[in-house]
Amino acid sequence: MFLMHNQSFLFILESCRALAETLRREQSHAGSPIRVHVDERDLGGGVKKWEWIKKGVPIRLEIGPRDLEGRKVCLQRRDLAPNEKDFIDRESFIREASTILAEIQESLLNRLTAFRDENIAECGSLEEFKAHWSGENPCWMTTPWAGSREQEEELSKEYKITIRCLPNGQQEGEEAPCILTGEATKRRALWGRAY
Repeated sequence: MFLMHNQSFLFILESCRALAETLRREQSHAGSPIRVHVDERDLGGGVKKWEWIKKGVPIRLEIGPRDLEGRKVCLQRRDLAPNEKDFIDRESFIREASTILAEIQESLLNRLTAFRDENIAECGSLEEFKAHWSGENPCWMTTPWAGSREQEEELSKEYKITIRCLPNGQQEGEEAPCILTGEATKRRALWGRAY
């Protein structure tokens, strides 16, 4: 058997390992060193890329021979379209990695917070509650809630929903009548479809 190694591939791999070690040593995010993985598997780039996208990694870097010559890295961010690429100076990336991670975190948090807020309906009566869950594709719903566990289970069975949580910051809202018991309560319940 004859094995031939591609010298440029080995040089790129060593460069990737060195970059990973530099990032681990010099950068941190959220109080911990940045975690870096060099994917050394013998698979096509598209297969590897899609696997890491599905895993939700915040930053994917690709480095090829031209990138090495130009001292650049191909940066792909989780908060942007999967095919969006930015070629950035390697040293700049090392300095800015933690800042880029913070930007991605803020971008994703803002996007998902807006999505959450746009998909929660307020409800103040049992009639409204029943109509909401009888409709097609209902979103989440928040209601004043002072019911018992048994009452919750009855509603859950009838409408195939559950209380997902009692949201922080809303547990001590303005007093309102519970949609089921009519009892005055400051507590709110966030309801969602049980799948």
